[in-house]
This record gives sequence, structure tokens and C-alpha cells, in this order.
Amino acid sequence: MRRSQLATLLVLLTMLLSPQLAMLDPPVEQSPASGRSVACGGAICLSELFVNAVGSETDAVGPSDWTTGEWVEIYNGGGSTVDLANWYLQDNFQTPRYLDFGTSRIVWPQNAQNANLAPGDYMVIARNGDGQSCGFCMTNTQGKVTLYDASGVMQHEATWSTYATQSKSLIEGTSSTADWVEAGSLTPGQANSGGGVGPTWNISDLRISEVLPDSWPTDDNSTYPGGEWAEIENTGSNSIDLTGWKIQDATGNTLQLNESHLVGHATSSAIEPGQRRVVAVNGLTQYGVFNNANGDSVYLLNPAGEYVSAANYSGPTKMGHSYVSPSFGNGNWVTSLFPTPGASDARNVNGSSPLRINEVMVNATNSWVSYPNGEWIELAHLGSNPGVDVSGWELVTGTGQIIPADVGFVDRDSGSGTIVDAGSFVVLAVPPTTAEMVVNGDRLSLLDGNGVIFDSIEWGADPGINRTVISSDPELPAQPQMVSGWATPAAANPNQLSGSVNESASFRISEIMANPSGSD
Repeated sequence: MRRSQLATLLVLLTMLLSPQLAMLDPPVEQSPASGRSVACGGAICLSELFVNAVGSETDAVGPSDWTTGEWVEIYNGGGSTVDLANWYLQDNFQTPRYLDFGTSRIVWPQNAQNANLAPGDYMVIARNGDGQSCGFCMTNTQGKVTLYDASGVMQHEATWSTYATQSKSLIEGTSSTADWVEAGSLTPGQANSGGGVGPTWNISDLRISEVLPDSWPTDDNSTYPGGEWAEIENTGSNSIDLTGWKIQDATGNTLQLNESHLVGHATSSAIEPGQRRVVAVNGLTQYGVFNNANGDSVYLLNPAGEYVSAANYSGPTKMGHSYVSPSFGNGNWVTSLFPTPGASDARNVNGSSPLRINEVMVNATNSWVSYPNGEWIELAHLGSNPGVDVSGWELVTGTGQIIPADVGFVDRDSGSGTIVDAGSFVVLAVPPTTAEMVVNGDRLSLLDGNGVIFDSIEWGADPGINRTVISSDPELPAQPQMVSGWATPAAANPNQLSGSVNESASFRISEIMANPSGSD
């Protein structure tokens, strides 16, 4: 199957596999067109943005090749020279990052000795292969760049909401307060080559609420419930007829909200207040619609062709996982706990139950053999009496596969039936016929019979064959995961053991060579 307090007496191979999943607020929808670019307020303005480089975004750029790294062009439309030495650029919707106008950043004019910009001249700023990590990287799917003067006053802001085509630059379109549009050609250090007209945005009660861009275990173009899909939600108070509406990605791939792609169209072509409906590939395209490798933008367009909602996600995507809007800001979308087509997003963890997902064997040598071999999941009751009856409970993988928690435990340290005693550990076998966990990155969530999510864990990489994934802090729900030193089914994990070292023996571990110069 494809699938931190440490005790002082242990040596654990630690691997941080995911960020903590906390209680999350409801999703925040991207603001409509009125909240986009801000017109230039002075003589010094943004002129051209090169967002999606052919290189590694921060590579060196220059006259011989302007496509190898990101850059921002500035123009002086005033009547006097301006010293930009203490001016700066800010990027990124969620975590602001900055780029100054030091001479090492100025790639045009060449060999600049200062940051003076004469009237009618252009200046190009870039990371220019400084060897650092992405301290100022413009997001390809959705982002903004803001220009500030030496006093920290914003002078100009440019935004984009459609996926930036590689090797294409962005320039201001016909409206100074709309998203920037693709230029006809790259023109660093000179006047821009006219661009096309950007998308027209409008306000609607409909929004994209969830996207599954990389179907698994089915193919991307499979018939629903397999295959890729997007979910839309009616946030208003009136029914809306979906005739003429469509889902479209950054490259123009389209799903019409008709009988071919709107799930349940035969029953109704409308979406009621508060309702969510699924728009699926549904086996009617040769391939999938959404980009899995490089990320994509997904848009909802009304019958007039106006954009009303957008979802942006980065790549490569996690197969079988759906994406929902971030809880804060308008950045790239994030994976949900598990897909919920047509229902509310799975994004909140309620930690009120003493039951925890305590240990997971996700990559056994042979998945098809019975316990104690094969794959399994351990639950632990980490509270006090009474025990917890798991009748009707289930575990759900990040790809939406369901593992009943009440079908019988294959191992336990105490108790019987479906009740998990206080302080005890129980084990569920997970053969491939039940579910398949993704070894190189997946999630498990624990739900009660009412669908309340009491715990959720995630690993982001293969823990290794016959190695188990355990919580870095077993006392709390939804904690970062680590790899255990050894498997402990139906027993406390190594970092849950207590006691002191018995020093009665006359021998010690005195030295360890963990990383020899040659082959291990």
C-alpha cells in the first residue's frame, strides 16, 4: 500500500512530516475585482512584471536572456531624476517579502553605480542569482507586487489572478485598478508592447468551494465519482439557474455546467441557497482538465463570460486530495482533511475526545498478509474513565477512503468489543481490500458516528518500510508526525514510555558511528 517531548532513553529517527493542523476558521473567498490593482500615485511606477521564469525564479537575468529569472521593471514618468536607493518592493498575499533597490539588484541599466532613475527611463530589479532561497518570489498562480517609497508609502500595486504563462510578462491593461494582463512581448528597459484585455470580473453569490485536481485511485478523466472535479457553493439567499455557467482553468480547458458535467443535472440545473454542487470531468474528456504537475488556476464564469470566483493551487499536487481556500488571506489553496464533494469542507479538528490516532504502519513489507504483518492503525485512549465506544466511528484517508473503526480489533492490551478502555491501545488491520494509504504522503482523520472529526494526522513522505508514523506530542490532537524508532502495536509508543534508565548492568553503549565516510 502506498501509501515530537522525546523520552531521554530513546534514540528516534525524527522526521517532521506536516504542519500542525489546528482548529480552522471558515474559508475566506477571494475579493472581487474592486479589490485588485491600485493605480500609481506618483511619477515612479511599476511598468512590467516577469513572474514565471524559465529558470529557478531567482536565477541571474540580463540582456543576453531575460527569461531565466523573475524581474520587476520600474518607470519614471515624471520630470526629474529620483533616487530609489531606499525604495523597496513587497510581494506575496500571505507572507510579505521584500526586495530593495540596492545596486546588486539592478540588472538594468547594466553596471549601475547608484539607484537614480532619470525622467522617461526604466529600471529593472531582480534577485539576479544571489544564491539565496526564495526571499522574494512572485507566485505564478495568483499574487501581487507593491512599490513603496523611502518613507514606506505605497506608490503602486499590481495584481494578477490568472496563472502567469511561463516566459510571458505582465503589464497594466486598460484599467489601472484591474488585474494586469500578458504583454505582447518582453520589453525590459523599454516601452511595453501592448497586451491583451484582461478578464472581466463581477460579483456573484456563487463561489468555487473545493477542487480535486488529481484523481486517485481512478484516472483523471474517469466517470464521476471518479475523475477530477470542482465544487461550487451558493452563498446567497436565492436559487440560481446554472445554465450557461462554466468552470475553466488557466489554459482555457472548460467544463460546462450542463448535463454532461453538472452532477445531478437530470434532477435540477439550479443551485439552491446554501447548496453545494459538483462539476466533474465525468469521463467525457481524453485527459483530465486541471494541471497536476505545475499547479493551476480554476475559475467560475457566468453566462456573460465574466469571472466571479477563482481557486489557485500550486504543484505538484497530492494525488487524490482535494483543495480548499486558505483560512486567512487569498493565497494558494490548501489540502482539506479529505474530499467532501457536495458537502461542507473537512477542515476543523475537534480535540475533545480522549481517543487519538496513535501509530500507523503505512508501508509494510507485504501489504496483503495478515496482522501482525501488513498495514495497521493503532488507536489510543489517552484520558481517564470511562472508555469510549467506537460503534459507528470511522477513519478517513486524505483521499476519502473509509476504514470502519468498529469491525473488530486485531490486537489490544485490554478490554473487549468496540469499547476502548481508558489508557489502552487497540489495533485495526488495514488490508488493501479495505483501503489504501498513500505511502509518500497522506492523512488520516478519526470521526465519530455523527461525523465529528476528533483527530487528524498527516505524513508528507515515506517513513520507510516497516517503520511507523507516530505523533510528536501524543497528548494533543493533530500534531506533527515523526517516524518511530520501532513499531509498538497495542502498546505505548517509544515517546510515551516513562521511567528511568536501569544502571545496574556493567556495560554501556559507549560510541556510535552513524555516518561513515564510505557506504553505510
